[in-house]
Amino acid sequence: MLFFVQESPRWLLQKGKLDEARNAVLTMGKWDRTNTPEKEAEVDEIIENERKRIRQASENQEPQTRYYTYHLFSTRSLAIYSTFFAYSLMITSTISYGILFNFDKLSGSPYVSVMIVGALRYAINICAAIIDIKFKWVGRRLLHSVSMGSISAFLGIVFIIFVFDVSSMMPAVRYLALAASATCSEIYILNAVQPSELFPTAIRNIGIGFIQTFNRIGNTIAPQIYVVGNLWYPLPYFVMFAMSLAELIAYLIFIPETKGKQMAEAMPGEKKKAVSANSPTKEEAEPLKRT
Repeated sequence: MLFFVQESPRWLLQKGKLDEARNAVLTMGKWDRTNTPEKEAEVDEIIENERKRIRQASENQEPQTRYYTYHLFSTRSLAIYSTFFAYSLMITSTISYGILFNFDKLSGSPYVSVMIVGALRYAINICAAIIDIKFKWVGRRLLHSVSMGSISAFLGIVFIIFVFDVSSMMPAVRYLALAASATCSEIYILNAVQPSELFPTAIRNIGIGFIQTFNRIGNTIAPQIYVVGNLWYPLPYFVMFAMSLAELIAYLIFIPETKGKQMAEAMPGEKKKAVSANSPTKEEAEPLKRT
């Protein structure tokens, strides 16, 4: 399949590989059957303008701006996005793998539990993909809120069952915990898509790398989450419930909808060049609007 995959035209423009960027756009158009003389002329105009910009920058000896991790906190909004998604991935991994690494705390065969989680993950993600495609009004916020809200509800119910020792509901504990772990897979996907749509192009990869670091921290914490059960047996479920509920509330307060919105190109406060290496072509912008 790699022989048929094209590099991102945006990345090729950033690297100054203009002819390759043109070929990539037209190849994508060939697969989509959207190539027209007008489109080719528009692409050629963009490439030529970019050549002029690069030539002018070389003549003026404009220094290339470099960005680092601290730029993720250069504005209030970027700091909120960075902090929130780092926390979100950390607690998602803590919940998902905390349950998976402690199947012995649940009733039933651990092998069957693994099969249940795997089947649920496929079912949840396929349903989410179909809903996202079929219903344009369903955005990232709704999918994220429903997913994290479900995780919080499942864990909250388990906590209540243990606190009040509802013996008739004990068999449901296993399936509620497995459902919470499986639903985390949708949060992983949304936390890969939405930060990419929120972070400006210049620091997008830096931002993704930063929040993924906390994903690994969550994996480290996960096996230990049930240790607090030595203090009080239902406590691990309360901790996971509280973390997921806090994430949901923070998400609804601070994170905007990004579906169908133009991706940020320039850093806040920077003037966007008429045609820059970070500017998406019309062909790149259109898929975002269709998502």
